[in-house]
Amino acid sequence: MSEELIQQMIARWKEDVRRDPNDHETWAALGSAYGELHRYDDALASFKQAIAVNPKYAEAYLGLGSTYGFLRRPQDKIKAFQEAIKLKPDNAVAYANLGSACCKVGQYKDSIQALREALRLDPTLYDARLVLGIALLGSGDIGAASRECAALERDAPSLGAQLRELIRQSKSAK
Repeated sequence: MSEELIQQMIARWKEDVRRDPNDHETWAALGSAYGELHRYDDALASFKQAIAVNPKYAEAYLGLGSTYGFLRRPQDKIKAFQEAIKLKPDNAVAYANLGSACCKVGQYKDSIQALREALRLDPTLYDARLVLGIALLGSGDIGAASRECAALERDAPSLGAQLRELIRQSKSAK
């Protein structure tokens, strides 16, 4: 989507929330659009407004968590994804995002747990399987990482190759 089109959408949505400030979905759409333009402070404000209007809107917490990631606020990112899961416990993407966020800060046990739940809910989240393999490597379980790698090599060969290389590097570093 072009920057010009995103700017037009932002202008329209800003007018919509001016007329109806309780439209949580439009606030969240604004947050996503600002994020596309790398205007993360504006995105953050929009997602927070969506949540203020409707604290039970799980999708706004997903956007909030992603925005915190771009702002390099990992603990806030984790909390936002945890809140999304509380509100919508069957959301595989929320679990995958939580698992990825936990992995990035070295919380491998929490990462593995969240990623396994994401894959239980949606086995086609191949990026989540890659991160699960990385978390398993981080926790020292090369055998389990190798099993995830075999599944990836079958279902998503390029991701499987990435994990295979990380496993190789891990073994040679020891």
